[in-house]
Amino acid sequence: MGPMSGKVGRPGKGPRKPIMVRTPVDLHADLDRAWRAAGYACLNDYVVDVLAAAHGRKVKPPAQSEQATLPLAETAAA
Repeated sequence: MGPMSGKVGRPGKGPRKPIMVRTPVDLHADLDRAWRAAGYACLNDYVVDVLAAAHGRKVKPPAQSEQATLPLAETAAA
């Protein structure tokens, strides 16, 4: 089977190395509110930006996707 054309989903963010961090529950609650209030797509993107800034670096943001976000919260509430 040949390569797929018209890749679906978010654009890639480049090579990444996964890490696992265990946070205190109250800190996680603060982080959860912060990433949502700042308009990030997910907690991971927020944490990466905060860590990069703490080390004097800036992470290149991924290209904006033209794919629409599903209104899952609205659908679940209905």
